[in-house]
Amino acid sequence: MAGLQGDAVEAGGKMLKFAQEILAFVLKRKGEVEASGKKYWNIRIGVHCGPLVAGVVGVKRMAYDIWGDTVNVAARLQQGSEPGRINLSKDFRDLMGDRIDAEPRGKMPMKNHGEMEMFFLQKVK
Repeated sequence: MAGLQGDAVEAGGKMLKFAQEILAFVLKRKGEVEASGKKYWNIRIGVHCGPLVAGVVGVKRMAYDIWGDTVNVAARLQQGSEPGRINLSKDFRDLMGDRIDAEPRGKMPMKNHGEMEMFFLQKVK
């Protein structure tokens, strides 16, 4: 979650750079662990933008949480990604415009949403 207040494009760029850092760390660690003959997990990342609801829930143990279709779509994008890739919605790709390079994946099936146009992030400029 990024950009609740302020410039959504700037927040989106920072969030993508953070996602790339997470991905790079996991892939580096995966290579090191697998080189020693052990198995290691992989990672998929999904990114979407839009409205959501956020708040604190709980009485004894309070927690901050977010809800809404935007959150659900981001989760579905993650599920529909490939290991080691960052999967973007068309809405997010359009928001970022020429600040990123993205590889079109075409329309892909998405649970409860029919088909959605998706893109793999290639580069943040």
